[in-house]
Amino acid sequence: MTTPKITDGAVTGAKIQDSAVSTSKIADGAVTTNKIADGAVTDTKITGPISGSKLGSHSHSGADISDGTVTTSKLADGAVTPSKIGFYNNVIIVAPSGGDFTNPVDAVNSITDASATNPYLVKIMPGVYNIDTSSVQMKSYVDIEGSGENTTKIIGSSSPAPVMGSSNAELRFLTIQVVNLGTGQNAAIVNYQTSPRISNVTVITTAQFGILNSYSNAILTNVTIEGIGTSTGVFNMYSGSPIMRNLTINAAVGVAIQQECSPVMENIIISGGHTGIYNYGTLIMRNVAIDATYAGVENFSGSTAKINNSMIKGSSFAINSGAGATAYVGSTMLDGQVTGNVTCAGVYDENYAFYPNTCPTQ
Repeated sequence: MTTPKITDGAVTGAKIQDSAVSTSKIADGAVTTNKIADGAVTDTKITGPISGSKLGSHSHSGADISDGTVTTSKLADGAVTPSKIGFYNNVIIVAPSGGDFTNPVDAVNSITDASATNPYLVKIMPGVYNIDTSSVQMKSYVDIEGSGENTTKIIGSSSPAPVMGSSNAELRFLTIQVVNLGTGQNAAIVNYQTSPRISNVTVITTAQFGILNSYSNAILTNVTIEGIGTSTGVFNMYSGSPIMRNLTINAAVGVAIQQECSPVMENIIISGGHTGIYNYGTLIMRNVAIDATYAGVENFSGSTAKINNSMIKGSSFAINSGAGATAYVGSTMLDGQVTGNVTCAGVYDENYAFYPNTCPTQ
């Protein structure tokens, strides 16, 4: 019998004995895809694994992959690289490993196209980042965010500061520590002719200043400053009207204010130092608690201070206003001597003795 004597369809499945056609009787490549009816090969007819080499090139959508099918053990080491993972646009990650950069200085410097319509975030993951004598130069429309004051720390020894501020930018959720800086107008953060926001930041400094504001309207919120040695917590020099809210300062001098500066201070605790506030400018303060070993507030010639709802203690002077200085104090506890041109309204001393229109121990 030759093949031409068998018509198409003459040999049906019913005429073939089970197991009559074995694998060895089928030539390689004889059974092609177009000879297998859709649905003919079901799960019950497949035993054992099917290797990738037996499957043609094809793709699957996410809907074709069952939950849990791709497990960690099925991914080769290094198979998933950062370039294969989709991140948010305009977010730069700094981390000891696995991020875009390991150094916050390099991360900020890499941004060259930030604008009001194209802002960036530099996210610094937990870790201690020693930038040595480099500085993080903030840029407009680039926020720098740590992972928490206790988990993200930048250590530096750059003069004038490890961090240089910029307007239209915020620094938040981290600690800045200064080490090995000599004398001179050095600080942990310098805002020169810039007005950044600094929020939820801890500053540890051996420099002359914790934060230096020069020609600046910086906004400081929820900031802790630990000044070591003779440091001043915040120094406001030349013109500017910085706003300081919810600060805790432990330093030889809490806040210093030069002429032409007019800061607003609210909800601030100053302790551990010789003098709470040196004022040569125009000061407005509310809800400020000062505990100093010499003077709570010292006002110098040409200065003005308006103090309300505060607690001021100085072992020698609560308030000392020199010649040509003016101070107004209302609804405030004064623990210590009050001298100079000071007007009091509704104040009380450390024993809660009330003075409706005079100052205690004046």
